Amino acid sequence: MLVCGFQTALLAQTGTISGTVRDEEGKPLAYANVIIDGTTLGAMSLADGKFTITGVPAGTYKIRAMMMGYKTCLLYTSP
Repeated sequence: MLVCGFQTALLAQTGTISGTVRDEEGKPLAYANVIIDGTTLGAMSLADGKFTITGVPAGTYKIRAMMMGYKTCLLYTSP
């Protein structure tokens, strides 16, 4: 199971979603795929589990963190 955290910061009409992907023990997961459903936006987490997705239009989204060998983590965010 993935444990995910995120933040949003909106500037004008687009913003940034960033956070850290962690396993159930709280260890950061490197190279997890983080995507915003229904868009072409996404990012890969770095070695410390952190990710940043820029250019996100204002709205409500379903965000997924995926990594082989783990269950998909779903997050919901709104501005």
